[in-house]
Amino acid sequence: MNMPPKPPAYAKHLGPPQVIEADTNGIVPVTYAWPLTAFLQPDAFEKLKNSHQLAHDGCQWFVVAKQLTPEEIAQTCGPVNKIRLGPNQGFLSITFGKTTFNCQALAKHAKQLANIRPDLASNKPRKLTKSKLPTARPPARTTGTRKPRHARRRKR
Repeated sequence: MNMPPKPPAYAKHLGPPQVIEADTNGIVPVTYAWPLTAFLQPDAFEKLKNSHQLAHDGCQWFVVAKQLTPEEIAQTCGPVNKIRLGPNQGFLSITFGKTTFNCQALAKHAKQLANIRPDLASNKPRKLTKSKLPTARPPARTTGTRKPRHARRRKR
């Protein structure tokens, strides 16, 4: 994997490259990035944001180093077999060969491909199995119930 060099102005603020997006099994990497390990002043952060692609995972900022294209993934995993879309045509996943990806880096490609080849797209909801169905509470007993102890009258 040919990684581009770190941006020289920010090299001391960036850690070693990490995989931040991969397939659903975590085997095929899609996006490589350098974590931002030191605090940047707001003006320096704005310059970095304007000159490089940034990603955020909820806890940490990353400077994206390399993102595989759908063509590169197709060379390693095989052609697109299936695209899953949500009820409002939102991206859920795309399958290359036998490898499924649900990362947002491929969402734009999947939506474009679904418009060109509607036979690949499916937006059928998953069927819930019996074990995943919500369980109902048993009905309350109506006969033979007693009042709570504090609500009973004492006999004198």
